[in-house]
Amino acid sequence: MKLRYDPESGALYVRVEEGAIEETVQHADGVYLDIDAGGRVIGAEFLTLKELAEAITAEGGRWELPERIENPDSYEASRAESLTRMRPARRPA
Repeated sequence: MKLRYDPESGALYVRVEEGAIEETVQHADGVYLDIDAGGRVIGAEFLTLKELAEAITAEGGRWELPERIENPDSYEASRAESLTRMRPARRPA
């Protein structure tokens, strides 16, 4: 995994797999996923990192990228759907 942060814009890019980017789809407000020709999610860009961090914190949890997007043309996720995908982090007892 590779991370790239732009301090001027506040954007964060996370590259999780090597490969050629075939398409970029919007996952939520300020969150874009890069996918390869096979539909694998190979990277994610967070334009509003502060808002994303606040949403994750509010859920007390952890956010996972989808591994694959089968049909990029019909892939749409609203902020509410994105928050639903978040799972609470496990805390030690």
